[in-house]
Amino acid sequence: YRRDGGNTLAQAGNLYVGELIDNTEGRGRTGKLAATDTQDWFVFAICAGQQVHITMTPPSGFNFDLAIYDVNANLLQSSSHSGSTMEEIYYTAPSTMKIYVQFLFVSGTGQGQYQFTISMTNQNDANTGTDAGNTISGALTITPGAYPGYLDMNDSYDWYKFQVTSGQYINLTLTMKSSALLTDFDVWLYNPSGTLVYEGNK
Repeated sequence: YRRDGGNTLAQAGNLYVGELIDNTEGRGRTGKLAATDTQDWFVFAICAGQQVHITMTPPSGFNFDLAIYDVNANLLQSSSHSGSTMEEIYYTAPSTMKIYVQFLFVSGTGQGQYQFTISMTNQNDANTGTDAGNTISGALTITPGAYPGYLDMNDSYDWYKFQVTSGQYINLTLTMKSSALLTDFDVWLYNPSGTLVYEGNK
């Protein structure tokens, strides 16, 4: 961020995990804290069963802590080593949710710039514990229901397949706004011969 991270959970700035790190808003990995600005808050979305790995390294002479919370401000996990030691969290999400990250000033003189990393260590597309196929030939078989899935700049396609009979109505809904703000995903429907029959790209 080119501005201060939010000072409360409610003011948390969005983080885009798995996207290009280019220091545009939500795609930077540094921040600053001081005795007069003791907290930075950020938020990102995670799918059920996914594990996130977060590290935060304070500058020399400073002590900053790291914690993650759910939307109701319940503490999920924290890391609070002494001194300028790197803080680290691994957390597996029990459900598709938003995770709020808190960077907390503990001690130091003046303003210190920290660096952090954040990455998903696995995928759990359609609750399978793995990534859905990246091509039509590798499509993951599903049955009617609701499923979580994950895409990023390095995994831009997920393919699924399901059985239908002639005359059946297909109702397919892709939802991302409630869990992954400012994302733009499309959904395409192909017949068994690989011909595109529907495209949803609003």
